[in-house]
Amino acid sequence: LENPFIQGHNLQGKFIIQYSGNIGLTHNVEALVDIAELLQNEARILFQIIGRGPRKAVLERVVKERQLPNCQFLPFQSDEMFPYSLGAADMGVVILDESTSKGSVPSKSYNLMSYGIPSLYIASEDSQLALYAAKYEHAKCFKKSDLQAAADWIMDVANKPEEIKRMSENAVAASSDFKRANADKFVELYHKSS
Repeated sequence: LENPFIQGHNLQGKFIIQYSGNIGLTHNVEALVDIAELLQNEARILFQIIGRGPRKAVLERVVKERQLPNCQFLPFQSDEMFPYSLGAADMGVVILDESTSKGSVPSKSYNLMSYGIPSLYIASEDSQLALYAAKYEHAKCFKKSDLQAAADWIMDVANKPEEIKRMSENAVAASSDFKRANADKFVELYHKSS
């Protein structure tokens, strides 16, 4: 079955690295643009930034100034198109400011897991995201100062379909630890102990 999002944006044959969400002051999406610059000669790899926010215009200007052909900006997708846009991603991206990454896990992390999408995390080494990546092996976490290593990893994974498949399966398995029923168990235990 053809994905209408892929069809509508002529994305056939692309390895899509997708950031979808707010582009706010603390979201550090410029790290993704920096990685795109490192991989600008890899025609198959497309960095897709979907969303809106106060930093979007700045990022669009940076992409234009650096003449990066591998970056695509799109608005938030409709509720009907959202599953197709998310399903088009070969790799999802979650970025956290290193000062806020210790106790924070964006909800998009769980969406990506449930869709079986391997992820690139940019966060501190002691973040919950880094712990998830190590525990479930569905993602890899890099510090903002290690963007060359992130670019090298993307190239390695993009050329290994079996690794993408393994990470995808791990993501789906990881998502089972974050279902509503599990949250209800924590609430139940909390009420028993108080």
